Amino acid sequence: REHKNESTAMIGFTKSAITAFNDAELSVNRTKDTQLIHMDVDHSSLPIPLAIKGAIFESFARQNMTEQETDVGEEIQLFINENYGFVMHNASELVYGDCPLALFNKLILCCNEEGGTLCFPAGCNGNYMSAAKFMKTNFATIPTTKDNGFKLSDRILTNFLGTVNKPWIYISGPTVSPTGSIYGNEEMKGILSVCARFGARVVIDTSFSGLEFNTGDMDKWNLDDIFMEMKKPNPHFSVCLLGGLSSGMLRGGLDFGFLVINDPLLIEVLHSFPGLSKPHSTMRYAIKKLLSMRCRQETSFSEAISELKAILKARVIRLKE
Repeated sequence: REHKNESTAMIGFTKSAITAFNDAELSVNRTKDTQLIHMDVDHSSLPIPLAIKGAIFESFARQNMTEQETDVGEEIQLFINENYGFVMHNASELVYGDCPLALFNKLILCCNEEGGTLCFPAGCNGNYMSAAKFMKTNFATIPTTKDNGFKLSDRILTNFLGTVNKPWIYISGPTVSPTGSIYGNEEMKGILSVCARFGARVVIDTSFSGLEFNTGDMDKWNLDDIFMEMKKPNPHFSVCLLGGLSSGMLRGGLDFGFLVINDPLLIEVLHSFPGLSKPHSTMRYAIKKLLSMRCRQETSFSEAISELKAILKARVIRLKE
C-alpha cells in the first residue's frame, strides 16, 4: 500500500525565545553593535569538601525533622548582615527559592507589572539578560567599559538614568559576574545615591560572591548605613537583595536562592504570581547546617574555603597568561 508523504512546516519559536537562545550560555553569536562574547557559567565544578558531603548525607539520613531544624531564616539574616551589612527591618521579607534565577524571574514579572525597564551593565551575566529577553521585559544596557571591569559608577548612571522610564537597575556585587571585578563600599554608596535620586529600583545580586581571593584592600560593605542615609531625602527608595549559597557553600549539588525585599508594595506584587518552587526540607536542613558551620568558623569548613580560593587564584593567573 502506498503512502503519500506530505511535508509539514515546523512550528517556529517565538521572537522572545529566539532572542534568548541567541545569547545562551557559552554562545559565540555576535551582533553588529557589540564587541562582547558572553561566556557565562553559573555553576562551580571545584572539588566538594568533606564537610559539604557530610551535611548533604545527614540531611537525607535524618527523619522527622522539626520546623526549627529546617528554618534557615535566622542563619541567612546573620549571613547577609556579616557579609554585606544588610539588616532586615520590620517591613522586610525573606523569600526562598530553588535557585537565584527562579527568584530573579519573579522580579522580572514585578518589573513588567510596573511597566519598568530592566537595566543591565554591559558585560554582566548573560543568562540573566537572556531570562529578561525571554519574558519580554523592557530592556536597556548601561554602557560600562572593559577599562573599569564593566563596573557601574555614579557618573555613568547619572548620564544613563535620565533617558530611561521607571528604571530597575541590576547590580552584581560585591563580585561582578562574570568579569570578577569587586565593588567597594564607597563605590556602592555613590551608585545607590544616584539610583535614589532618580527614583530607580535596585536589585543587588550577591549570588556570584563568596569565593573572592583578592580582598586585601577591599572596603567591606555596610548597606544598612547607606540605606538609612539614602532614605532621608528619598523615603520610597527600594532595594532588593538577591542571593544564593552555592558559591559560598561550595555547591556539592546544593542549589538554593533567597530574596530580601524591603518594599511592602513590591512584596504584595511578588506574592501575586504563583508557581515559585520552594526548597525541600532536606535541602533547607543541609543549608542551615553549613551556614551554622560557617558562622562558628569551624576549622574544616574554613580550610576548605581557603583551599578552593587558592585553586581559583592559580587558575586566574594561568588563564590570564
